[in-house]
Amino acid sequence: QSASQVSFHWSFVPFFLPLVLTIWPAEIQDSETEFAQGIGQFGRKATFRFVERVDSSQFEESFMNLIHHPHDQVASGVILLAAKMDFLDEETLISLYKEEGNTRGIKAGVLMALGLKGTNNARWTLLDALSDEDIEIRKAAFWALGQKGKPEDLGRMVSVLEGSPHPGLVQIAEKAILKIDPNYPLAGVRDNLSMTF
Repeated sequence: QSASQVSFHWSFVPFFLPLVLTIWPAEIQDSETEFAQGIGQFGRKATFRFVERVDSSQFEESFMNLIHHPHDQVASGVILLAAKMDFLDEETLISLYKEEGNTRGIKAGVLMALGLKGTNNARWTLLDALSDEDIEIRKAAFWALGQKGKPEDLGRMVSVLEGSPHPGLVQIAEKAILKIDPNYPLAGVRDNLSMTF
């Protein structure tokens, strides 16, 4: 009877072993690479939570080394997290945005970081970014303005949306506009957009 109980318990090993290996923390071999992989793949939220719970100063050098990472998801994630951890202030973010030859990831990351941490002065950078030819940059700018925008920005936001009504932009732009002014008459804007599509 004892032998059958042992074999019964051991029969569960193939099912539980992958689970144990998944949740058991492996030793970090190369923190910078693993940090980049965590941000660039499906583990961004978990990586953010982990970094925010530990002594963040140990990651500062990694942040600086990874800002210009060629993978857009990594670059934007690193900038967002570095701004949240106060490694990048508003002035540094704006100068980073203005650097020549920046990738989409850097620009989008800076705009979103300005939306989270920027002051009133950051709005001018966000409003300028609405004219960027890259749709992902415009999305990031609209999202950030939804966090930091003022009622006086709405005219420019609506004008940009009507002037280049990309289907992937409309929902984000409308949410940003309504976050600034929940009573903004979007019906007229939608009518203009439907005539364009």
